[in-house]
Amino acid sequence: MRWHSQFLPRLLIITICTLSICLVTWAEDRDDKPLWNVAWITDTQTPECEWITTLVTRIRDNKPKIVIHTGDTRFEWANRCAWKDVVDLLRVEAPAIEFHVAPGNHDLHNGVLKLHLRRAATQGIYRLDTGLKATGQGYYHNRVPEDVSGVLWPIWNPEVIVHPAWQITANKKPAHWQHPEPPYHYVFKRGGIRFIVCDAFYTEEQKEWIRNLILQPDDSSVSIVLHHKHEVNDLARYFDGLKGRHNVKLVLSGDHHHYCYEQREGITYITAAGISHGHYGDCDTLTLWVYKDHLRLERYLLPKGLPMKPIQGPTTIWTCEGKFHEYQRPEFPEKPAQPSGQFEKIGTIGPNLVKNGNFENGIWYGRFRGWSPSYWYQWFTRGGHVPEHAVGKRLPHSGKEYVRLHMWAYAWRAGILQNVRGLEPCHMYRLTAYGFFQPPGAPQPNARIGIDPRGTLAQQFSVDVSKHPAPKYDEGVGDDQKTEKNEGAGIAETTIWSDYQDYYSWGKFDVTAEAESDTITAILYCSPKQRPAEKPIYEMNWDSVTLYEVPWRTKRLVADNAVLTPDAGFKKVIVNVQPEFSTAQATWKTGAASGASQVLYRFKGWDAAAQEKDDKVVRSKDFLFETPVLYESSDKFHWMEVKHPDIRSASKLELVILSRALVEGRCVTLCSPMVSINLAKTIPIVSAESADNWRDNIVPGASMSHHRYSPKGTLFKMQFTDSDPWCYPILQLKDNEIPDSSFSGLALTVQLLEGEGVVRIQFVEKSDTRYAVETNFKAGVRQPQRVRAMFNNRLWQASSPRDPDGRFNPESIKAVMVGINSKCHSTVKMVVSDLAWIK
Repeated sequence: MRWHSQFLPRLLIITICTLSICLVTWAEDRDDKPLWNVAWITDTQTPECEWITTLVTRIRDNKPKIVIHTGDTRFEWANRCAWKDVVDLLRVEAPAIEFHVAPGNHDLHNGVLKLHLRRAATQGIYRLDTGLKATGQGYYHNRVPEDVSGVLWPIWNPEVIVHPAWQITANKKPAHWQHPEPPYHYVFKRGGIRFIVCDAFYTEEQKEWIRNLILQPDDSSVSIVLHHKHEVNDLARYFDGLKGRHNVKLVLSGDHHHYCYEQREGITYITAAGISHGHYGDCDTLTLWVYKDHLRLERYLLPKGLPMKPIQGPTTIWTCEGKFHEYQRPEFPEKPAQPSGQFEKIGTIGPNLVKNGNFENGIWYGRFRGWSPSYWYQWFTRGGHVPEHAVGKRLPHSGKEYVRLHMWAYAWRAGILQNVRGLEPCHMYRLTAYGFFQPPGAPQPNARIGIDPRGTLAQQFSVDVSKHPAPKYDEGVGDDQKTEKNEGAGIAETTIWSDYQDYYSWGKFDVTAEAESDTITAILYCSPKQRPAEKPIYEMNWDSVTLYEVPWRTKRLVADNAVLTPDAGFKKVIVNVQPEFSTAQATWKTGAASGASQVLYRFKGWDAAAQEKDDKVVRSKDFLFETPVLYESSDKFHWMEVKHPDIRSASKLELVILSRALVEGRCVTLCSPMVSINLAKTIPIVSAESADNWRDNIVPGASMSHHRYSPKGTLFKMQFTDSDPWCYPILQLKDNEIPDSSFSGLALTVQLLEGEGVVRIQFVEKSDTRYAVETNFKAGVRQPQRVRAMFNNRLWQASSPRDPDGRFNPESIKAVMVGINSKCHSTVKMVVSDLAWIK
C-alpha cells in the first residue's frame, strides 16, 4: 500500500509529461540548429514608418523562408512604408520568399478583397505613394500614386495565383459583407506544417469548411490556423467536440492590437499586438522556428513611448513537438487560373452588348418559318431554302432555352442576326457563341459566327422585334440568281468570320473585329449539305451569345516594323512636362474623329542609332516605349499622359502621337510629326569620376577592391563569403556638390559585369543618419543602365542614428553610398559612373 502511494503520483507525472506534447516553455533553450523559420506580422496600419522598419528589420535578420500576415495590412498606396518594408522583407532571398495573408476587415471593401491586394498577390503590381502632392482635398486626393512592378516586386505565393477569389476579376459583391463569394480561404503545406488561411470573420460556412478539412487524413505533423478576428470564443467553435481527432495545435490572429494568449482543449490561441499602435502602444513581430522535432515561437516586443526604446526579446512563448523537415520552395504556376463562370468576361470592357444573348427573357415572336427569340432576326440566303426556327428546351447550354434551326430534306444557308448600335468606331469587339450540329457525325455543318464591322444589313433588319407579335420584315439576304431583279444586299464581304467548326456537342465559336461604324451586325451562320433521304433531320443549335468591347489586340496601334508618314492633320500639339511627377501630358487635335490613341516615345541616350532625325517618315521600332492604347469616344480633341521614371533624369524626350480614325469608311492609324522636348536639369558630381575619391565599404569577412574602369567610371570587385552579402562603397561629397532642396534625387549609370543583386543608394547626412532608396535597376541586364534614386522614396535605416531634426534634408547630405545586396559565396563586378543630381 505504501509502495502504491509513492508510485502512483510518479506514474501520473510521467503520463502527463508524455501526453503533453505541446506546452508553453519560457526558458527552454535547445542546442540543435533550426531548419528554417517563418516571420509573422499583423495589423501594419500605422503611419509611423520607423516602428514598422525597426520590427521588420529585426525579423528579416532571421532570414525567414515564409512571411505570414494575419490581416489589416493597410497596404494602400498611402501607406508606402508598410508596402516597402514588407516587400523588402520578402527580398531577403532571390527570388523573393513566399508571402501569405489572412485578410482582415480593413483588407475588404463591401466584402470583396481589395483590388490592390489582388493585383500585388497575383500579378506583382504594387500601388505606391510617390510622396509627392498635387492639388486636391484630403490625403487620398492630394497625393500622387504610381504603379510599380518587375523582378523586385514579387507575386506572393502559388496558392493565390490560381485562387478564384484572389483574381483581379473577382469583383462580385456578396449578399452579406462577412460572407465572401467565393471565399478567399485556402491551405498550404510546407516542411511538415499545414497552414490554414481563413476568411476574416467567423461564419458557419467557414466552420463547416475547417471541420471537414481537419477531419480528413493529413500527412502534416501540425496544423496552424491563420485568422484575423481574434475572439477566442468564436475561434474555439471551429473545433467543438473534435478534441483528439485533428492536428491543429496553434491559432494565430490579429485585429485586437493587444497581445493575448489562451489555451483550450490542447489548442493555443495567440493574438499578436501587431504594429498599428506605433509609439502609442506595445508593438510586436514574431518568428516561428522549425526544428527536426519541434517548433518554437518567439516574440519581439517594441514597448510603447517616445523616444523609441530597444527591442525586447526574443521571448519564447510556445513550443510544440512533432516531425518536421527542410523547407522546399514550391513551383509558381506560369499562368494564373481564371475564375470559373467568368471566362467570357476575362479581358473585356463593360457589359454584354447583345440583347437577350442567352435567349432567356421568355419572349419569342412568330414568323412564317417558326419562332425566334426577341431582339434577333431570322435570315436566309434569298433564292435558297428556308429552315424552320424553333425553341429548344431539352439540351440548353445555359439557362433553360436555346435556338434550333432545322430542315427536313434540303440544304440551306441561314441563321439569326442582331444589329448592335451605339458602338465606338475603331474599337475592338469580341463575339462568342456556343453551338452544335446534329445528328452526331453529320458531314460538314459549315457553322461559324461573324461580325459585319459596318452594319451593312442594319437598315433592312430594323423593325422592332423585342416583343410578340413583331412587325413583318424581309428575311432574305442577297440577290436571287434565278431572277433578273436585284433584290438586295448580301452579307458584306468585309464581314470578319470565325473558323468553321464541326461541333456535335456544345462548342465555342469566337471572333474579334474592329468596328468601322457605330453599328455592327452579329451573325450566326450555318450552311449544311442536303441530307440523304434515309438520314435523320439535320439541325443547328445556338445558345449563350456575348459581344464585349475588348482592349486593342496588340501592344501598339501599328506593327513594330511599321514605317509611317507624318500626317499634317495633327494640330495644336502641346506637351506639358512635370518631371517631379515623372509625367508628360500631351494634347492635340486631329482632322478626323479618332476612337483610339497612343504615344510612342524615347529618351536621349537609350539608343543613339535609333534617334537619327528623319522628318519624312516615322519608324515604330525606333521608339522603345509606348503608352497603353487608350480608347476614346470618337472626337477630334485628345489628351494622353506619358508616365516613365526617366522623365525625371533624361535630357530629352522625343515622341509621336498615333490616332486611330475612321477615314472614308475604314479605320486607319494616323501619325503626328515627331515632337522633341528638353527635360530635366542636372548637376554632375564630378568627384565621382575619380576612383581615388571612393572608399571601400563591405560586410566583414568579405573582400573588395576598386579601380578606374573608364574616363568617368569606377569598377568595384567584391567577393562574398558566408556573411550577409552587402557592399556599399562611399563617396564623400565636396562642398560644392551638396544638392539644395530643389533637387529630387540622384541619377547614375550602373553596369553589372558579373554577379547579381539589388542595387540601392544610401544618402548619409552630417549627423551620420542614413536613408536608403530603391533604384529602378533591372536584374539580368549586363548593359549599362541609367538608374535613379529619388528622395521621396527614402527610408530611414534603423541601424543608423536618428535624424536630429526628424526629417530628410538634401542640404545635409555629406556622402553617397552606391551599393548592392547580392548572394553568399558570389563574385560581383559593378561599374558606377555619371552621378548627377536631378530635378
